[in-house]
Amino acid sequence: MNYAGSHDQNVASLIAEEVDAIAIDEDTYKRNTDLGTFKPDQYTMLWKSEPIPNPPIVVSTKLLSEEAILTLKKVLIAAPEGLVSVTGTDSIGYTIVEDQDYSTIREIYQSLE
Repeated sequence: MNYAGSHDQNVASLIAEEVDAIAIDEDTYKRNTDLGTFKPDQYTMLWKSEPIPNPPIVVSTKLLSEEAILTLKKVLIAAPEGLVSVTGTDSIGYTIVEDQDYSTIREIYQSLE
């Protein structure tokens, strides 16, 4: 097992034949397929996980008023599908999350300890 440092570096390692398999997110897979980096006859997706939530958007309650925070929430929730997310990837939208939405991430982390 090798940690290349990022999803894009994983792709580069696979193309350079430095590794036999990589783990990347779906956006990276789709982008590289669309660009022709991944050709269906050369690479096969072996497994796909349940959706993993992106990191939360966190704001300072000291710097923003409750009204500003509510406005920001409304704007993000109403954002159209395909809008580029704050992480720079295509977005299918935003939603309000609860702590339990990150349970899968915690389970994965605990299984790796």
